[in-house]
Amino acid sequence: MKKLILAAVAVLGLGSHAFAAIVDGVVRAYDPHTRVLWLKGGRDYTLPPGTPVPPEMRPGHKVTLVIDDDDPTEVRTVLLFPSSR
Repeated sequence: MKKLILAAVAVLGLGSHAFAAIVDGVVRAYDPHTRVLWLKGGRDYTLPPGTPVPPEMRPGHKVTLVIDDDDPTEVRTVLLFPSSR
């Protein structure tokens, strides 16, 4: 499973970025209008307009966020675990 996630991260655009941070969490809420994603535990992230969001993402889903190390507020990718509910 980890190999699949790492492969997906590589394909989804990390080739142009030398460094990225990975954040794993469980979705508490997501507001598509403001593009704010809240994770259980209190962390929240504002997703830039170009960041694709899996349409099936719901509260309770496990996600991995790929974040730009140069700008920790810049979420590059949202990955949804296949059977995360």
